[in-house]
Amino acid sequence: MDEHKKEKSMTKPLRSIHLRAWSLLALLVPAGILSAYLAVPQKSASQLLQHEHTTALPVLAGNVERNDYTVSLRCSAEKNQYQLQWTGHATNTIPSLLIYRLRGTEAEIIGRTGPAGSYFFPLEKDSLNTYCFTLYDIIHRQVTDTIKFNR
Repeated sequence: MDEHKKEKSMTKPLRSIHLRAWSLLALLVPAGILSAYLAVPQKSASQLLQHEHTTALPVLAGNVERNDYTVSLRCSAEKNQYQLQWTGHATNTIPSLLIYRLRGTEAEIIGRTGPAGSYFFPLEKDSLNTYCFTLYDIIHRQVTDTIKFNR
């Protein structure tokens, strides 16, 4: 019986290899965790794509009201600057939307909104004076509305 136990125990060279392997793992695992932590980019998804101190342009060029929100197209008096105003009502059931501007078959992201409040997004002037937007619900991953303004 003692011979059987002796065969299963570690020999001195096996103990040495085992010690080296565990020592190497003790160094590599924390180094891997640290490098993975440093590789994660800074959190920018929670930032909105609008300037903090944006004010509404004076002329209301178009307005669409829904149960949860109001979308307005605003412009300057000279009609050389345009902006999209999104106002979420207190009863808004869609907490986070992405707003895309549609131009033919292309979609350009305008910004992201929160559950309530007013958000302003600057727009480039369209030579055809057609402003079409798609509202995309991030959480449910579906298009919730399409809004078109003809000027």
